[in-house]
Amino acid sequence: MKFERTRNVLKKYRKFIEWILYLILLILYIKFYLIDEVLNFMQGGTTLSSRTEKVEILEAPYLTLCFQPSFKPLMLQKHGLPNDIGSFKQLYNALEEMDMEMYENLSYAYKKDFGIKLELIKEEAINENKPIDFEIQKVITSRSGLCHLIKYNANVSVNGEKIRLQYGYKGLNSDKPESAKILLSSPNGWHGIIMDDWPSFDPSISKIPIENRDYFVKVSQTDYHYMTGTNNFDQCLVEQISRNSDCETECYPFMFNFLPNYTLCNSEEYPCMHYMLYKYRYECLQSLTNVQYRTILYSGYKHKAKRSRFRFVIYFDKPTKDIKEEVLIGTTGSFIGSVGGSLGLFLGFSFFGHLSEIIGKLLP
Repeated sequence: MKFERTRNVLKKYRKFIEWILYLILLILYIKFYLIDEVLNFMQGGTTLSSRTEKVEILEAPYLTLCFQPSFKPLMLQKHGLPNDIGSFKQLYNALEEMDMEMYENLSYAYKKDFGIKLELIKEEAINENKPIDFEIQKVITSRSGLCHLIKYNANVSVNGEKIRLQYGYKGLNSDKPESAKILLSSPNGWHGIIMDDWPSFDPSISKIPIENRDYFVKVSQTDYHYMTGTNNFDQCLVEQISRNSDCETECYPFMFNFLPNYTLCNSEEYPCMHYMLYKYRYECLQSLTNVQYRTILYSGYKHKAKRSRFRFVIYFDKPTKDIKEEVLIGTTGSFIGSVGGSLGLFLGFSFFGHLSEIIGKLLP
């Protein structure tokens, strides 16, 4: 009798009990699952998706050439400076009112101290090397002295074609650099060498002794595509100057000599502009697209003649390139699908069924 009465009460309040159970499960679902999903979606987390693409032709990388030691020993002695002076900051503090001419005289100059030749070579036609036209841009760096960006346009077949850089020293033997560093980069990927800032990936820099030897560099390429970033480092810095500069004079510090339409800062103007560009340069280094060149360096034949030169040969090791693209971890569609699927799985919740029941009660 008591059992029957209890069953009748439960039967009478069955719908109410069901809604209470649904409510409890819904609260647990929201607390332990939905909140985390919503937060993850709102944070907009990203990851890199990868794929491999077959290629026959690849664009050859830009080359940036730096020397060690960075400055000529005889010129340092002339100004009463130690041979082991390493950074630009040390040099600038030691030489009052240093201008660009003085800095370049301390450094190794293209055509005056060394020569460069650039060629496209083919394995099947050794005697048919094709000269490549190039231009040199001077790049002043914090720790590597005056570097030389070799800018050129050349496409290289992955089936046997190579780029060969020939370097020859022409200055005094007492000033001869011991080694060279060569950075491989895309046309918009070299700016990190200015202050050794590489926000996206480690650069491909080969360090080689300056001796009469051949060096071979096997290269593989990875293209990066990001969701946010800048298209042009130079233009980004110019925009930062126009938006944020409170300096009395807008000019360029030594290490930003590539900025257009500005003159070199004097000693009074230098600190303000250098601090501002130093502050914002990292944001501008976040490029929308970039290329990483992974390299393996091999030492080749050493020539008997005692000359201060080297040949640096670049070739691609495979007929493919990797592509890494930044994508959202959770898109709007996947978020809706995840929440809807989990709601049905854990609660057995039919939105259409419950909506029909509510409408049926409101509109009998």
